[in-house]
Amino acid sequence: MAIKIAITNQKGGVAKTSTTINLADALKHFDYKVLTIDFDPSCNATSTYGAEREDVYTLYDVLDNACKVSEAIQHTDLGDIIPGDELLAENLDHFSGKMARESLLKKKLKEVDNEYDFIVIDTPPTLGLYMLNALVAADGCVIPLKAEHYSVAGLKLLFKTIENVISSEINENLRIYGTLITQFDARTKIDRELLEELPKVAKSQGFNHFKSYIRICQEVKNVQNLSDAENKSLYYNAPNCSAAKDYVDFTKELLEVINNG
Repeated sequence: MAIKIAITNQKGGVAKTSTTINLADALKHFDYKVLTIDFDPSCNATSTYGAEREDVYTLYDVLDNACKVSEAIQHTDLGDIIPGDELLAENLDHFSGKMARESLLKKKLKEVDNEYDFIVIDTPPTLGLYMLNALVAADGCVIPLKAEHYSVAGLKLLFKTIENVISSEINENLRIYGTLITQFDARTKIDRELLEELPKVAKSQGFNHFKSYIRICQEVKNVQNLSDAENKSLYYNAPNCSAAKDYVDFTKELLEVINNG
């Protein structure tokens, strides 16, 4: 049965998509079979994977019962992905009116549960129906944080949403795997201070914080800006850059958290 990981934060600009892509890619390089799901209507993960969006089945079609999950999966050089769709943003009310609307994704993923080791879900920067679907479907979530104090302050709303999912028993086994500092710049004082303080905040508030952190790295943008015809794997194009090494360390740490229950 696949372990499902939601990459969540209602705040934009915290490297959710980069974390989704590089976690999935690292897991693939560790010989796991991985499926990525692009639940963000901006479709940035879909673009990075070089996946098609026109005249193909997308996540919108999966949720709308227009196709099977297997029919929407695209096999790219970077890995397997269910592409996102701008229609998710344009037709939110369509799904809001459905029965058990918060469990649409969870029900559909049962079809491929035994075909993958991990399913990694990129979520939109909003505490809405789509993030809720990701949390209901997930075994646990990773919360990327940009190294700034406002990111920490915004955690309360996300934690409340997660607690509601657990307490309402629609996914009582949901875990917070941990918070992850991204875009860390050791040259700035505030980044260094947050790196030191966040573990203390995590301990006092009862959530896990990853010791690993992702350093700011131009190679991430360079690789993502390659043409759609090229393999945009960070590990293929820049395996020795700081972010590639950091994401590998994070992935190893995440696997330890998952395996230790």
